[in-house]
Amino acid sequence: YWWLPLWHDAFPGAKVYLAPRIHEQAKSRIDFDGASLEQESGYPWDEEIATLPVHGSYMTEIVFFHRLSRTLVLTDFIENFEPARLKSAFTRLLTRFGGAQGQMPRDMRLTYDRKLLRHAVETMIGWDPENIVIAHGRWYDKNGAAELRRSFRWLLK
Repeated sequence: YWWLPLWHDAFPGAKVYLAPRIHEQAKSRIDFDGASLEQESGYPWDEEIATLPVHGSYMTEIVFFHRLSRTLVLTDFIENFEPARLKSAFTRLLTRFGGAQGQMPRDMRLTYDRKLLRHAVETMIGWDPENIVIAHGRWYDKNGAAELRRSFRWLLK
């Protein structure tokens, strides 16, 4: 959500969709209203893109799946920082301990009900994505469903 105000300023006539509770998490950074992404359907893009809100105790991850290109879009569910691109040894160490090398960060795992999260992951795998675009780190341009199984093996076992 960090860059949303810039997009809103650049396209003031566009309708903005926001994850639930984003206003409270962003504090005063987002000072405009937006439609809430709380449901799986009812959006202008429903025919082309599936929407899957996954509610946790701290945040709601909004997952999108573009059917035609078989592309899954995630924000925080998988972080895939490449150690070689991290400049500091301390940052590389924190990233490794945090589980942000192609998996859901360990601290985030504690904020979701395992049964609900497993259902969401199984839904994503059932879509059979080829590509996975993520907000944090290198994304996956092939074998998306296999990458999901690998990333969430701690949950699916």
